[in-house]
Amino acid sequence: MYRLLDQLLTDDPGIGWADGQDARLLVGDVCDVAASTMSSVSYQGQHQDLNTLAHGINTQLVRGGVRPAAGDWAPLRSVAQRLAAYAQDNRQQFLRRARGE
Repeated sequence: MYRLLDQLLTDDPGIGWADGQDARLLVGDVCDVAASTMSSVSYQGQHQDLNTLAHGINTQLVRGGVRPAAGDWAPLRSVAQRLAAYAQDNRQQFLRRARGE
């Protein structure tokens, strides 16, 4: 997930990164959000579940210092959706993380 997040943030000039932020910590927090969301009993991987996951990831990105450079939040939402899709594709790894394995 680290490489994907780094690539997405680097490739999109519409997203700014707060100075002094540690990307590794942010990735860990994003992974925790994904693991927690996907380990919920109600999570089935459906469209609404992916939207919920993307929203949680988006919130964590903002908490971690990622901001839209020009006030347009669409690029940040797009990054969150890509990360949510990645997490869904690798769901078993995130479920193992949630179990502490």
